[in-house]
Amino acid sequence: MSAQPTLHTVRLRLVPPSLSDAPEAARLASDPAVADTAVRMPYPYPQGMAKAWIAASIVGWANDRCAVWKVVRGRHGVFLGAVSLTIDSENRNAELGYWIRTDEWGRGYATEAAVAAVAFAFGVLGLHRVHASCLRRNPASARVLEKAGLCFEGCRPGHIYHRGKFEDVLEYGVVEGDRHARNP
Repeated sequence: MSAQPTLHTVRLRLVPPSLSDAPEAARLASDPAVADTAVRMPYPYPQGMAKAWIAASIVGWANDRCAVWKVVRGRHGVFLGAVSLTIDSENRNAELGYWIRTDEWGRGYATEAAVAAVAFAFGVLGLHRVHASCLRRNPASARVLEKAGLCFEGCRPGHIYHRGKFEDVLEYGVVEGDRHARNP
């Protein structure tokens, strides 16, 4: 596969991360509020994890396993967070994931990035389905998924053990061409 492209939205650029982004990614991911709602974000964030995450994303793109972007705003590239697609090529689907730094929550950046990633999954990657999940206690993330065109598929009560307690997980998904899918 060729080099992973940068995606552009009205306010954002989604840029493949480079190893030079590791210090800022680690700083942002170390926020306990980010880790509290991002199921796969470890806390405390281990030293060296950002560099390993970026290196894995570069290899993952080369091997058709993932597409990861840092989400940046403005000409100066303020690092807002990340959005990703974890690709299952055999089944032509991907899991959408994202996180945004806490001082930028509530401004629509997660939605804008998620919409671009879903469009990329269907338009460029030619996938058949995109799915995602969020904690039941995170209605803001559920709204992001709905605005990105994913439909509620169900709840898995007590599905994960997260930060010392069992949590309900909401499942969302969309199939390409589904009548519920948005056309970004």
